[in-house]
Amino acid sequence: MKLSRLKRSLLVFSSLALALLPPQISDACWGGDEETEPYTIVFGRNFFAPKQPKKFELFSDVLFNFDENAKDDHQKNVIEWQSFLPGVSEETARRLVYDASSQELAALHKNLSDKNYPDEITKALSTVDWQNVLSYLIFVRKCQPYVNEFDDWAGCFEKGDVFNTLFQEGEAIAEHATTDFMKVRIGYQLCRLAHYMNEFGRCSGYYNKYVSPLTPQSIIYYWAMAHYAAALKAEGRFPESQFHYAQVYRHCSSKRISTFHSLYYDDIDSALTLCKDPADKISLYALNNLENGSNSIQNLQSIYELDPRSPELEVLLYREIYKEEMGDHWSETSDSSNNIKWLLTFTEKAIANDQMYRPYIWHLSAGYLAFLNKSFDKAREHYSLVKATPGTNVTFLKQYVTLLEVLLKAAEVKSINEPFEESLHRYLAAMAAVQEGSELYETSSRISQYTYQLLYSAYMKQGDVVKAELVAPHFFDPYSSVPKSIFLHPDTASVMGLIRFIDRPDLSNFEKFLLAKLPYKKPDLLELQGKLLFRMGNLKEAISFFDQSGLAHGASGDPFGTHINDCVTCEEDHEYVTSKDLAMKMLDYEKRATNEPGKATDYYFLLGNAWYNCTLYGPTWQHLAYTRPIGAFGSTEDFFEGFWKDGKLDTAGIAIAIMDNQTYTYNDTPEKLPGYFYDCTKASEYYRKAMKASKDIEFKAKCTFMLAKCEENERYLKRALPGTALGSHTYYGKLYSEYGKTKFYAEVIQECSYVRNYKELREVN
Repeated sequence: MKLSRLKRSLLVFSSLALALLPPQISDACWGGDEETEPYTIVFGRNFFAPKQPKKFELFSDVLFNFDENAKDDHQKNVIEWQSFLPGVSEETARRLVYDASSQELAALHKNLSDKNYPDEITKALSTVDWQNVLSYLIFVRKCQPYVNEFDDWAGCFEKGDVFNTLFQEGEAIAEHATTDFMKVRIGYQLCRLAHYMNEFGRCSGYYNKYVSPLTPQSIIYYWAMAHYAAALKAEGRFPESQFHYAQVYRHCSSKRISTFHSLYYDDIDSALTLCKDPADKISLYALNNLENGSNSIQNLQSIYELDPRSPELEVLLYREIYKEEMGDHWSETSDSSNNIKWLLTFTEKAIANDQMYRPYIWHLSAGYLAFLNKSFDKAREHYSLVKATPGTNVTFLKQYVTLLEVLLKAAEVKSINEPFEESLHRYLAAMAAVQEGSELYETSSRISQYTYQLLYSAYMKQGDVVKAELVAPHFFDPYSSVPKSIFLHPDTASVMGLIRFIDRPDLSNFEKFLLAKLPYKKPDLLELQGKLLFRMGNLKEAISFFDQSGLAHGASGDPFGTHINDCVTCEEDHEYVTSKDLAMKMLDYEKRATNEPGKATDYYFLLGNAWYNCTLYGPTWQHLAYTRPIGAFGSTEDFFEGFWKDGKLDTAGIAIAIMDNQTYTYNDTPEKLPGYFYDCTKASEYYRKAMKASKDIEFKAKCTFMLAKCEENERYLKRALPGTALGSHTYYGKLYSEYGKTKFYAEVIQECSYVRNYKELREVN
């Protein structure tokens, strides 16, 4: 299965006043467009976000942030400032730290009684070393242009006196700081400035002098450590860098994403020797586990050996399951299959040892892994144990497991019969009734689609194409918004079978439920059957179905006209002709050609034109198809344009359209393509009849030219490049050798490059 990826941008500062919010520390770029995951991703992440510690996880380049609050670094820092300045409200603290300009702070520094600020701020500042505090905040504003607006692509600012002055000013403020609260903050600002100036030794020096000696009580401590880790990495001190990045990952949830992007992923054995306790090692293993090239299984095992109850295990286990969901997990020979077996054994071992952070998570994981491993009885056993285990949200958990059990029933069924259908009906109906926005909606929608996909496959295996068609609109291909359908390869028998099914008076509740969701009705199917029959040349039967449908589909354009150069859009303003009327007119011309031998030549030529113009190459192709493939039949970018009516997909129209665009691949041959949409043999048949019945040399030249176009289209159909191997064309040869002196030839050679090229080729040789 193709990986469907969800990418989110990693943002840096966005305003001048982000004095204490760290920018992106990553050495790389990160961003992209959001894409929808396939519906087969059903293992809910709702259960894998324990309140402590907060998590984010990355799956390949897919990011999920389990700690939405971690994004608001302002809030955490403001809370610390409120503790430092007693009595100050959150709004006032935010104004002082983030919103005040350099000029406002300078005025306050000059006169603490500045009336532009509330009394609470001046009163609170008077209880601390307010000159040091305000000097610090002014210093931060001076640094902002060099750290907030840093451009990775443009490189560093040129070093000069301005930076020496800034460093000296910051050092002076640090020397006068009397509290750990201020020391860690000025230390952070100096580390950050030095880091972005590529002064890595200076960054390390500032960290070791002003930050490292302090007790890590502030979030700012770990912001500074992240810059220190980056400096160590730049200096090639990789084990130390890895260790400190792991410390940031462990203690500062807001820095987990940038830490992941910044870590130097290599052998972590040396970094492990720096760890002081098992928790340090677990953080290092967990962070390393996020790297695609890491040994994820070994990392899980190592963490389990250090602490079987570590919350990290649950999130990393979920990550591994997600990766297998995105892979070809039901292939007998794939690596994914082997990984699933190992993960299942791993989870069952933890369950047997009864050493788990949250037992129901492990039973849930084991059950789903057993499902992926096709160990359906084992999956059912674990799901039962989940239901018996109290969880954080018992009702939601039990509802979720019930949905997984429905999916399990669909996966393990060997042969679908009416009792089985009825047993699923109430669950599928309940899933369809889940309201958008509810806690269960997304999961229910995915599992519902997944279940229908499994039913579709089962119906197809037992040859029930009608039931397969009924369930197809309930699930969607992950790579397009078009319902999967048996009509990818439509045929008159399957369409007729569906029509008869709709007319049945003894439909079960399950069948009625499916039929109610069908995006097209009986008239659409009758019209489709008529179009299929028309396409196959069965005009009388086609007319009968067009009549029954009551629809008036057709095309704008003269179906009997002639064009020297193919033009598929040049007659869009022409009178609209229904397919039924065209088929009736063609039958009439066929009859007249027999009954009026003197005019047979004209009727046969008109019939040849009608069949040619209704092919892919003509302006009235809509009589035989619902859409025209683009380019060399390979592009589908605009393929379904025009199939949306009043916000709904016109599925009836998609039937032949999908077949035409997707069935015709580089591996197909003309014999595989039904009917006369690509195939010009029907048109050729009538052009030959017309030419045989005529003695007019100009008319014969015209027929020969149309036969040459049919011949060229056949080569195009077989993937020969247009315009090549012209010497092998039968009818270009006849046109040149037998009709080269005609007025028609003189006209056509001016407009048709193929005719000119053939003439030049013959005359050169």
